[in-house]
Amino acid sequence: MKRAVIYSRVSTEEQVKHGFSIETQLNTCAEFAEREGYCIVQTFIEEGKSAKDLNREQVQKLIKFCDNPKNKINAIIVWRIDRLSRFNVDYHGTIRPMLLRHGITLLSATELNVNTIEGDYMRNMMMCNAEYELSLIRFRTKENMKTIAEKGLMPCKAPIGYKNFHEKIDDKVIKKSIIVDETTAPYIKRAFKLYSTGMYSYKTLGTTLAQEGFIHPKTGKKYPARKFEHILKNKFYIGKFDWNGQEYEGNHQPIISKELFYKVQDMFKNIDRVKKHNVQFAYTGLIKCAECDCYYTAEFKRGKSKKGHYIYYHCSNAKGIHTKLKNYREEYFNNTFANILDTICLGHKEVERLKILAKDYIKEFSEYEKNARNEITKQIEVLTNRIKKSYIAKLEGNLPTGMSEEEVNALHKEWQEEKDRLLVKLGNTNVSTKFIYERMNLLLKFSEMLPELFLKATAEEKKLIITTMVKSIKFDGNNLIVELKDTFKALQNIKRTYKNELENSQVRTPSSSSISTKNDVLETSFINGAGCGIRTHA
Repeated sequence: MKRAVIYSRVSTEEQVKHGFSIETQLNTCAEFAEREGYCIVQTFIEEGKSAKDLNREQVQKLIKFCDNPKNKINAIIVWRIDRLSRFNVDYHGTIRPMLLRHGITLLSATELNVNTIEGDYMRNMMMCNAEYELSLIRFRTKENMKTIAEKGLMPCKAPIGYKNFHEKIDDKVIKKSIIVDETTAPYIKRAFKLYSTGMYSYKTLGTTLAQEGFIHPKTGKKYPARKFEHILKNKFYIGKFDWNGQEYEGNHQPIISKELFYKVQDMFKNIDRVKKHNVQFAYTGLIKCAECDCYYTAEFKRGKSKKGHYIYYHCSNAKGIHTKLKNYREEYFNNTFANILDTICLGHKEVERLKILAKDYIKEFSEYEKNARNEITKQIEVLTNRIKKSYIAKLEGNLPTGMSEEEVNALHKEWQEEKDRLLVKLGNTNVSTKFIYERMNLLLKFSEMLPELFLKATAEEKKLIITTMVKSIKFDGNNLIVELKDTFKALQNIKRTYKNELENSQVRTPSSSSISTKNDVLETSFINGAGCGIRTHA
């Protein structure tokens, strides 16, 4: 009796829409085999698999089984030819050569089976039709997904922190939406806030959040580092998403502010960031080498007498510029930063007196922020007009000469991101004079307590204090060049003004010349741990 195998396949979509169940296919194929006088020696079943290629477990087993002469297979029976593959290249490149090698006949239980030239022609036509149908399905699916995305709904599974929600209307229509997952969303917010401090790596972030209860629901273990990289770079958390190379505004609720999101993105720009670990060092990720612009890293080393461990810092040399690296004890930097704090630290009496002096500065600061808001608003208007014009040109098919649609989309995306950043910046400058004064009071109190806070602080707390105060720190092997944030530059200037008044035994309001303008870039240089004054650059 002739020997045959049955191959049955159904994709999830086909089973749902058309009812092409495995059971139906097997019954039809078994009846056909019995009618044609074949004995079924093996059955290969594949459920939920598309025929986009031959990279399927059961079809590979089928080919291997039939390609073995010992099995003496005479025919492969399928419900329809397209069950094996929907691509001509797979049929003619892999399946048909195997059939010809062993004299195996491919039979369809529901289609024409004629072993003639015309029969081969019909089979080839059926394969072409199958490939065309697959291409048509892909095109329709892509267009449908695009329509869904344009409505603000990401057409795939929502990322962690959200969940897909299906609401039935009149037992027929299903309304799809993406809602906040109240169980996991707080952990996503926490991840962004912790990482933005600059004191966590992806790995330590996973460990910390796992201790707080953020674990994988299937494994019961902490999420891997690569998961946090994906989370922290995902625009979905600020209400946007990318689909097929295009950015869309989602109709889901953002769970992260744009300000926090872009702060984290800016941190990724430092590609040579020092690798984090479970040991917290005070100055890693803060000090850059003035020569190669790489971060300084830290390590424990034994003392000369091999008693005790000490913390030493050296350039990470990520760019390979240095041929020899010099190590510096942590105390070297402790003394320097103590001097920085001394330039800002104010006593209680000074704080009370400076509250009066600060009023003039606040007026100047308020005027500066007003001018800054006007400038930012102009930039936003320019970007808005660009985005609007490019969108209209795209709709009308009038793309700029020499630019593809992908290039226009990339440019549009860049403009939109820049606009978002400016909107965040505008929101930060849109504060009242009263709020500025309240903020100044808090800063003065912080300044008053600063030395005590820093001396008693842990390495992690020292890092937080410094990142709060400092824009950038560079070290050239002898000098630490520190640029303070604008607010702390102001405190420094106010204290200097107050000291000058005491020296002159005169009580006066600082003139505009005694406080540097916002366009100046001030750098405080501390040589060998001792402050040496201010350098002002135009």
